[in-house]
Amino acid sequence: MGAMDEATKAVQMYSGLKLGENVITVTAITRQQMHLGVDKKVESVEMLEPELIASVGEPGTVISCHGFPANVTLTDVAQFFDKYSLVESSVRIKLDDNGIPTGECLLAVGSPHEANKAVMLLSGRKLAGSTITMSVVRAATKQ
Repeated sequence: MGAMDEATKAVQMYSGLKLGENVITVTAITRQQMHLGVDKKVESVEMLEPELIASVGEPGTVISCHGFPANVTLTDVAQFFDKYSLVESSVRIKLDDNGIPTGECLLAVGSPHEANKAVMLLSGRKLAGSTITMSVVRAATKQ
């Protein structure tokens, strides 16, 4: 059986199955498509002021998150990043003028490798029905 036959069989067998409350979606893609997608996701970068980044963590370790629910807590963020060495003291949950979380936060993990891995594996996941998107933060260059 060739690789394409195996991929087609996996799509037929597993796509649409339920895992808890989630429905599994399987799509057959080429290795090249997979690598392009992974590279694009990891290259997702947000530019912020160097001083702000330094107040959160070391260069390359800071992640910007969007889409957290309005009632997000530090515990929620820590649990979302439980597989990574989150620097809990680095978490900055953005609040609006009324003190309500906006769904955005900045945080740092242990290394640039971990930051890229977290963005690649966690961006697009849900927390309490909200889709979380994230990117590794880089310092904006002053012109």
